[in-house]
Amino acid sequence: MTATKKSIRFFTVLALIFAMVVSIASVPASAVIGGPETWYKGSDTSPTLTIDGGNTTDRKTMGDSGVLTITAYYTPVNQFQKTKCVLEIRDAANNVIDGCWGYTQITGRDLSLRITVTKGQQFFIFMGTYDTSGNKIPSTVYYTYTLS
Repeated sequence: MTATKKSIRFFTVLALIFAMVVSIASVPASAVIGGPETWYKGSDTSPTLTIDGGNTTDRKTMGDSGVLTITAYYTPVNQFQKTKCVLEIRDAANNVIDGCWGYTQITGRDLSLRITVTKGQQFFIFMGTYDTSGNKIPSTVYYTYTLS
């Protein structure tokens, strides 16, 4: 093998390793927030999700007791359309523990809930967006949580 071919092979392997490292490093540490997980005291932010009218997260289990604050940030796909944004915390039987809603148009909207939780408690987070007639409409959303 000539020196040129060795150099090309070396730099190709080096480029592949670099690409793998960059792709692994670019995955946010909080990406697992969308799946089933246990939350402990502290805070985290979800990746941005696209919802089609209404979506419920996977189960969240409280690893500690305390006060939980969840804030969802909504951006409707059609920002010129008046949009109703809904945030709910639901138990395992899909009953609403707490919820709130508000309207947005042109700008995004954030909604927050604050509840007292106990260690071992399980729930789901529901986020929805609707037009003024009650039809589901797509939106992008991300949420943060703080357990203190």
